[in-house]
Amino acid sequence: ELSHGEPQAVKPDLPLISRHLSAVLAADRVMLRHLQTEAGNLETKLEQAIQDYRSLRPEAEDEFELQARVADLGRQLERQIMEAKRRLAGLAEERRRLTETVCCGSAEQEHVTDE
Repeated sequence: ELSHGEPQAVKPDLPLISRHLSAVLAADRVMLRHLQTEAGNLETKLEQAIQDYRSLRPEAEDEFELQARVADLGRQLERQIMEAKRRLAGLAEERRRLTETVCCGSAEQEHVTDE
């Protein structure tokens, strides 16, 4: 009822509020246990990942160094191949000149002998 135009004060239902807050608290506890389990699982996975990293890192570094050495050897071999090709081209040119000299010399001797 209204008296003098003012609303009447509503009495809170304390048992209802108490049940509601108890339900919220219970839900929070369930969520807390779930999150703690999840956090534990993630911590276990993190520890395993750290152990794996520590055990694999030296091997990975060795592989990286080996790959760098192989690449360096590849570059050295390429330089050796280029040098060998250059020397081969020089020898081929020298052979051509010697062959030309021998051929021309034989032809000149035959020409001189014919006279």
